Amino acid sequence: MQTMHLTLPVGAFGWDNNPLTEDEFRARIEALRAIMTARGWAGVIVFGDIPESGLLTYVSNFAPRLSPAFALIPLTGEPEILSLDGGRMVDAGKETTWMTKVSPAAADLAGPMQEWLDQFGANPSIGLAGFEIMPAAIHGEIAGLAGIHAGADASLALAGLARCKSAAELAILRENCEMLSQAAVACTETYANGASAAAATIAAERAARMAGAQDVRCLYSVDGGNSFKPYQGADDGLGDPAIVYIALRGRGYWVDGFVTIGQSDAAHAAAASALEKAVTAIRAGRAVKETGSPSGHPLLAGSMGNGIGVSLQEAPRLDGGDDAFSAGDVVSVKIGVGDPSSGFGFASGLLHVGDTGNEMLWQS
Repeated sequence: MQTMHLTLPVGAFGWDNNPLTEDEFRARIEALRAIMTARGWAGVIVFGDIPESGLLTYVSNFAPRLSPAFALIPLTGEPEILSLDGGRMVDAGKETTWMTKVSPAAADLAGPMQEWLDQFGANPSIGLAGFEIMPAAIHGEIAGLAGIHAGADASLALAGLARCKSAAELAILRENCEMLSQAAVACTETYANGASAAAATIAAERAARMAGAQDVRCLYSVDGGNSFKPYQGADDGLGDPAIVYIALRGRGYWVDGFVTIGQSDAAHAAAASALEKAVTAIRAGRAVKETGSPSGHPLLAGSMGNGIGVSLQEAPRLDGGDDAFSAGDVVSVKIGVGDPSSGFGFASGLLHVGDTGNEMLWQS
């Protein structure tokens, strides 16, 4: 789901407070290099921007501050970061990554990019990840460079590696679910004390940030779930019930969910029942289409959710397609049922898919 995001989503994020070790990141690089060897790629370039830095974060733990960045990963040798930030923002970014070389490229991107490509000789075979979200102006600066204009898509391959969550990643996700619970409690209590849905949404965001969230994005509905909006100023609407969507990121990983505040109704009960059935149907190796019918609410775009982790939307997408669940997936299941006249109910849960069973990390 696309939501509003802050101009400078810095938050509590640095290398020293990250339970992921350098060894874990190097293992990811080696797994990627196995793919590079099989496909004949001399290197892989991974792009990330502020709204979506998932694949970049996965390989580097780097968090773009104001501008996009690239991870440059050769088949042999040390990977490095090219950041389009400048000055102190580059220094701040260095504090988030295990890579020792972080260079500014705000004044000239093509020059250092070409210098890196030159080590592979003329017309190298390069994999490109995250380029599908790259702004046209940035793409125009480097599109003509040898190795990039004919680069191969590496996004799906890298995203496939990111699906299987390690024990350390699950530890982060569990901590993030605690922050999500704190945000939900703050939201519910604020509303119960007579505040508006907008004020309750702000209370949820404040609680998440106080708990250490790196980024928080919220939407709320006061018209029975027919429409959702971000906080845009004073709004006395109550809804009763009102529905709040909360997404937060901590240490590079996202969690999200819906919270119903106020007097829950039959639509909410129906959504909770549908969520239980969907969760029961999810198993490693089972086709996504066996979990049930996709949600009919337009906000969910014909899906019952998706994988989640370094990106808000990862594979698999729960839209009835032919994809299958894999052990290691963390899935955000979202249910929205009802109709415009009587209102919609929402329920959601975060599920870790295991080899022999599943773990519910959080449930609304």
